[in-house]
Amino acid sequence: MKQIANAQKSLPLSDISVMQIRSMPESCTTLHLSFDAPFAAIPHEENRVPAIETLFLLLAGHALADFVLQSEAMSRGKNRHSSIHCKGDENFPAWYYWLSAHALVHGGTVYVITGSFILALVETVCHWGIDFTKCERKISVHTDQWLHIAVKFIYVPVLLYWPDIA
Repeated sequence: MKQIANAQKSLPLSDISVMQIRSMPESCTTLHLSFDAPFAAIPHEENRVPAIETLFLLLAGHALADFVLQSEAMSRGKNRHSSIHCKGDENFPAWYYWLSAHALVHGGTVYVITGSFILALVETVCHWGIDFTKCERKISVHTDQWLHIAVKFIYVPVLLYWPDIA
């Protein structure tokens, strides 16, 4: 078992490939946790994305999918209580198509960032459920956003401790 030691304490490290210690001076006590990036075209040992960068990408992907890629039609169409559905247009998709498409965009974003089909499915289901609950007026838009962010915070330790999920 490897040991990292400083003057006060010692931290045992297992041989889990998820953890990477970047050339640290002996006086340094900071560990950088990282995991394999799914689509990087660089050699294996350098093919690491620090956890904080992954969290940033997940949050940026959420902002992109929830605010930039969500059209006005999708924003209104995914809510079954929206007046947009009262017009009786048979060619306008039902609310559940809009909500499912929106959730799939989020799942796709998580897949592109993490390379994990399982997390992409989890994101799709969670996003669908959280947005449905918001559209039913059971939670506020602020709670909706905090729940989406909380889910992203959960993905990072999942990727660190179960790297085979990606």
